[in-house]
Amino acid sequence: YMVNPLVYVRFMFGQWLFIAAYALIPFALKAFLELLENPNTKNAIKLTLLSTAVGIMLIHGLFLLFLAFLVIFVARLIKERKNRARLIQASRYVGVSAAIFIVVNIDDQLYRHKQISIA
Repeated sequence: YMVNPLVYVRFMFGQWLFIAAYALIPFALKAFLELLENPNTKNAIKLTLLSTAVGIMLIHGLFLLFLAFLVIFVARLIKERKNRARLIQASRYVGVSAAIFIVVNIDDQLYRHKQISIA
């Protein structure tokens, strides 16, 4: 996964944040799967922190990460459509993780907006 021409070229061009985000994406996907398997606040916070780290390093990576989350979540909905209680609990904690993500990242966006409006 990590030793391929894409990583080599990014390394040679000094795009360290791209490589770091590329390395964190599998851990974020694993955290999302853990959240779906065992929905609790600890897993929601872990997912939020990993997603935020990917977003800080590479905004395009964050979009791709959320797209992967969507595909995994829809597949899980289809797979476990008979177990509604588990789906509701998992959906609730995905929502908690999304809310934490918004709260953690809204301050940064407001700060950037103030910088733009001042300039």
